[in-house]
Amino acid sequence: MENCASHKITPEREVWAKLQYRLYYVRVDTNMPEDKDAYNAAIAMVLKLRRSELSMTLAEVAAASDITAQSVQRFLAGERAIHMGNFIALAHALQIDPAAVMEQAYERIEKSRSKLTS
Repeated sequence: MENCASHKITPEREVWAKLQYRLYYVRVDTNMPEDKDAYNAAIAMVLKLRRSELSMTLAEVAAASDITAQSVQRFLAGERAIHMGNFIALAHALQIDPAAVMEQAYERIEKSRSKLTS
């Protein structure tokens, strides 16, 4: 039997685990995939606001994330869904925890829903 201590949790695995956990509950709470476009747009907005907070140019984000500037622009404009690898790269480039991005996106969706039902 293998020693459990040999299975170290790397920071990347920890981020992945948090994202998977959060995605599961987001799917349950927001009836995914019906709301996937709203969720993708909310993620894009959180990343866009973070870029603005840091005063980073598209070129700087592109260089830090190793994603083309054109793709970064499309992701942050909500024109394209962000695949997991690109999402994590963008979050790291923007110096924000990917799980925090997802949490903020979820909160944005909840706020917009509460406005619609009020």
